[in-house]
Amino acid sequence: MKQTRRLPISQRVFTSDDLVRIAQVLDEQPPPSKNENVDREYEVKFRDDTGIASDSSEIFQEESLTSYGRPVAIRMTYRDYERGRHISVSLTHGYEYGNEITVSGKDIPWVNANFLALKDRIERVRPQTSWILRHDRLLLHLIALG
Repeated sequence: MKQTRRLPISQRVFTSDDLVRIAQVLDEQPPPSKNENVDREYEVKFRDDTGIASDSSEIFQEESLTSYGRPVAIRMTYRDYERGRHISVSLTHGYEYGNEITVSGKDIPWVNANFLALKDRIERVRPQTSWILRHDRLLLHLIALG
């Protein structure tokens, strides 16, 4: 039986160190043997609709993230076709929909261990704070008065 666990992500400010820490979970997956089909991909999209992709998490080093422009979307995927395992991390600046981590597989202890590792790394990311987010009820009342 296949299990899927999802973690929605919102109101976080990611740095290159945070992205490297998250990518380490994907990098720590066992390497494939000669006959196995395992795929890792790390992708960064920039504001000017360009992007870079790699099979190495070194793409999240500060130099790579800033040399092409302002990054607006991050994707990380790990897929082990033989064992039926999949990890996906999707982050998009300015949108709440689609910002999530998904871990799925037939091996439930593997799913739980990787989900908790990713959840721990997300919880270490600095929360986004602003006046509007801290006082959302007051803002709602001010809008209603208008």
